[in-house]
Amino acid sequence: CLYWLCSDWSMGSIQLIHSIPDVRLVGLIAVIFLLGATACYSLARVYTYNDKATLLSLLLMLIPYLPASNLFFPVGFVIAERVLYLPSMGFHLLVSLGVTRVLGYYKNRFAKKCLYLSLFLFVLLHSVQTIRRNSDWYSEETLALSGVKINPTNAKLVLAVGNEFAQKGMSICEKYYRRAIKLRPNYEAAWSNLGFVLFSMNRSQEAEHCYLQATGIKWDHVDANINYGHFLRLKERWTEAAEKYQIVLNRRPGFANIRYYQGLVRGRLGNVSGAEQELRLSYSLQPNHIPSLISLGEILVNFTTTG
Repeated sequence: CLYWLCSDWSMGSIQLIHSIPDVRLVGLIAVIFLLGATACYSLARVYTYNDKATLLSLLLMLIPYLPASNLFFPVGFVIAERVLYLPSMGFHLLVSLGVTRVLGYYKNRFAKKCLYLSLFLFVLLHSVQTIRRNSDWYSEETLALSGVKINPTNAKLVLAVGNEFAQKGMSICEKYYRRAIKLRPNYEAAWSNLGFVLFSMNRSQEAEHCYLQATGIKWDHVDANINYGHFLRLKERWTEAAEKYQIVLNRRPGFANIRYYQGLVRGRLGNVSGAEQELRLSYSLQPNHIPSLISLGEILVNFTTTG
């Protein structure tokens, strides 16, 4: 169904079945029964009438989907439309065969016209829905908002909406970050982004609480340590800032910007050789990083003057 198409189905979008009384089991059993009955009917027709078209449609539906079904080995997603492209060919072929046989079964012209009209309305409605959903891809913001509309319990999509509003400087992003945290309390990215927004609003105490939550959930989370490091640097808590930047560099040693900030912090701590080393590394990693070159020049001039 086009209505349920969504850019992400992770993070609780589909609740797991934990008990037998779950009503969704009825639908699952019905689908399995329908597929089994269709498979048996198709095999019987292949054996009796050499009907290979129906068998081909079933094989196209099932075989391409098996590697992504999570039955034989784990896959990196819950559900995705991209794994249904080839199976949909088999489904459409099966529907076409069914319509052809129904038309052959009914001899009454009125019944045939009703069937043609039903098919026309079906295609028309789906065409209209397709055109309407195309507007969801107008921008990252509309795509994220459409996803939240379909999957309101998906913390990842809620975070994406918050990020879009944050990039535009809209304070409503705080609402979405808090909503993502409420949906997933251990979502370190949401805590980190909320802290960044709160700090930009001069709410330092709340911001540091968010950074502590993020790094408490995952101590070496890159973005959380970057944001917390910047926070500590601006608060002139040089030793703590150096620790956070070092955690980032241990995971991403080629991060030129963080090498630059680590150089600044080490310079503030009086570690001139360490600051020079970091700034040289930053410049070597990104030769067009002018701030690294300027800061390196200042350190060398000051060191030469004092020496």
